[in-house]
Parts: sequence; C-alpha cells; structure tokens
Amino acid sequence: MQTNKQCMYSRFINYFTRASLILFMSISNMAFADDFENPEKHIQHVYQEFLHDLSTNMELKSCSELAIKDYLLIKLDTFLSTQNLLHNIGFKLTEESLSKFPDTFKDQLNTEFKKYIIQDNLSAIKLFCSAANLKTQESNVDLTVSYVVTSIKLANNKSKRIDFFLLRGWDHWRIADIISGNDSLEDRYRNKFGKTIRTEGYTGLLKQLTEINQEKIKPSLSN
Repeated sequence: MQTNKQCMYSRFINYFTRASLILFMSISNMAFADDFENPEKHIQHVYQEFLHDLSTNMELKSCSELAIKDYLLIKLDTFLSTQNLLHNIGFKLTEESLSKFPDTFKDQLNTEFKKYIIQDNLSAIKLFCSAANLKTQESNVDLTVSYVVTSIKLANNKSKRIDFFLLRGWDHWRIADIISGNDSLEDRYRNKFGKTIRTEGYTGLLKQLTEINQEKIKPSLSN
C-alpha cells in the first residue's frame, strides 16, 4: 500500500512538471466552469454521458464488440485525452514535438492509437456495460493537475477501483491517464512503444500502430 501511494504521488509530481505545456483560457471565458474548478465533477459528467449512451444504444448495452469499437472510436477523446497520452508516452524519449507535425499526420496517428487502445482494453471495457454507482473515494487537486480515486460497482456486484490523472485543459479538466491496480495506460504503452519512439520517432510509431491494427482485423475478415 505504501509503495502504491509513493507511486501515486511520484506520478502526481511528474504530471505537475509537465503541466506548463498546457495552454489556458481565463476563468471568465470558460464554458464549463464547474468542470474547470472540480475534476471530480468532470469524471461524473463523463460517466453520466457514457450511461446515457448505453441506455440509447441496445447493441452497446449488450456489449457487442463491434458496437463498442464503433462507439469508442468516435467518443474516446471525450473520455480520455489521447493526444496528451501520446505526448506523455514520448516525453523525454524523443525531441520531436507532436505539435510540429501536420494536422493530417496527427489525426492519423490519433486514430490508429485509439484503435489500438480500444482493442487492447476490450475485455476490461466490456465489464462496464452494466456497471453502476461510480463514487469518488479520494482526490488530490492542484492548479493544473489532479488525481482522483474512484470505485465503481460492476454487474457482478464487485467494486473495482479506478484512478484518474487529469490535466487542466482550455476550458475544463482532461483525463490524461487511467490506472487500474498497478496498470497505468501511460506506463503500459511507454513500455510497449518506447523503443520505437526513441529510434524512429512518431513516424515510426504510426507505422507500428497501423501494422498492429491491420493484423488484428485479419481474423475477422477471414471469417
């Protein structure tokens, strides 16, 4: 437990040092002041949006894998800032800045990254089709970064802890990383793709992600 807390605060500090890279607007111009002031509310808003979408899409509620993939490919950026995640994965591994790439490249990289995240976490995502009662257990909030600990009751009535790292964006908080147990998306994908980013940069990462995603769809095409 002590080790987990040390890791949590170490990650919190690391995010704080990167927060200067995030641009801000004045509070008076914010469309989502509640979200901006309270990251816990942002988590709840995202969760309620997901529940609403489940209730209006029966294929999604029944956990159809195709429906989940189609839905998250469109909505994942609402739930997770994949751009921030890509930046943080490459932090200190490459001198390249994603902001210097053309928009067409960034969009393509983000799309392939989302496809990979969805497929890589599909079994875990399916657990939440009938989940309920997301509750905040603890939160640590600074000016530009926050760490929120939540628990959610799954369909089997077991509670699962999920932690969120958030960065303050233009007009509201943005989820930058999700941690379940000792498994952080950022750490997992830095370990997976770090070598490619170091040696081939983001261009190499796009090539690797595209190849992996194409391999994943081959079995379904052959059926």
